[in-house]
Amino acid sequence: MSRIGRNPITVPSSVSVSVVDSIVSVKGPNGSMTRILPDGITLHQEGDQLNVERLNDETMYRSLHGLTRTLVSNMVTGVTEGWSKELEIIGVGYRAAAGAPGVLDLALGFSHPVKFTAPEGHHLRGARPHARDHQGRRQGGRGPGRRDHPQDP
Repeated sequence: MSRIGRNPITVPSSVSVSVVDSIVSVKGPNGSMTRILPDGITLHQEGDQLNVERLNDETMYRSLHGLTRTLVSNMVTGVTEGWSKELEIIGVGYRAAAGAPGVLDLALGFSHPVKFTAPEGHHLRGARPHARDHQGRRQGGRGPGRRDHPQDP
């Protein structure tokens, strides 16, 4: 059995989880999220614990077991605490500044500034000229990075 998949997910009292057919809905103070469970993976709630179970021990189901448990756990964390990541911009002349709400003005070595608009549900802050803070319900998300300024030859 998957070491990650067999760990139960603790659900705080401020979060409600519902499973209808193969759709998981998680609602909490920061909003709600839904995800479709893969075939052969089920989710059972026992009190304040969620358990992920798989159909059998085939390779595909074993790999999806731990992945599904982690994704649902990240959903619970996202609707309660949210995710935050601080990125540092390193380079001569590279800067980030908070412009309009949800827009980050970046100086990335081009002849013009690059304006990056935050995805829906995400907030951007440019606390220092060479750093920015990215917050949202979902972990990760597309932020400015290597794709906005290609690597020097």
